[in-house]
Amino acid sequence: MANAVAFDSSTYGDRVLEYVREQILSGHYLPGQRISEVELAEALGISRSPIREAFRRLATEGLVHIAPYKGATVATFDEETVRELFELREAVEGMAAGLAAQRAKEDQLGEMEQLLDATRRSLGGREGSGYPHDHDYHRLIVAMSGNRMLEQKALEINAQVILARSLSGSYGDRAARALEEHAAIFEAIKAGDAELAEQRMRRHIRASLQHTLEVLDSIGDDDE
Repeated sequence: MANAVAFDSSTYGDRVLEYVREQILSGHYLPGQRISEVELAEALGISRSPIREAFRRLATEGLVHIAPYKGATVATFDEETVRELFELREAVEGMAAGLAAQRAKEDQLGEMEQLLDATRRSLGGREGSGYPHDHDYHRLIVAMSGNRMLEQKALEINAQVILARSLSGSYGDRAARALEEHAAIFEAIKAGDAELAEQRMRRHIRASLQHTLEVLDSIGDDDE
């Protein structure tokens, strides 16, 4: 467990929630792994009450499961759940892309161009390079939508997507194609074409789903 983290008592709830969520999404805790309240309390130097509250909130986000007498375990995802999750993501982010085409501000468009350029440099044309995890293209798209409730829902969905993908590794050879798709969506947004932006986003997420299912299936075959 990491070294103790000092938390201001007035912000226990939110700070603990953010800490545990980051530990899950960074891969410190793996899908199906139990998270010990006692170990977390000792590591953070706090009581177990805010930890239990964080677990409850993470359960509503779909990142943990809480069972009587067993505590919290990191959520796992079967093929059906992954498919349903991506279908929801397609609906939410497709709408977000369409709204972004109507509402994006100039500074947001400039930020997106810089992000895409940075991603191209990071990939550098190298075959099999993973998509940079800190280049959060989808978060910026939903921010462009100008709809805070839509943005919150998209962030919750994407947290589950990150966790579902944690067993499948990086984008691998999908990264270069994903970048091309991201750029095409951006061009539609920049042109103010809401219908095309939504269509391209939906097509992009369906391609991402297909890749995720193929990788998860191949992992399942390797385990047999």
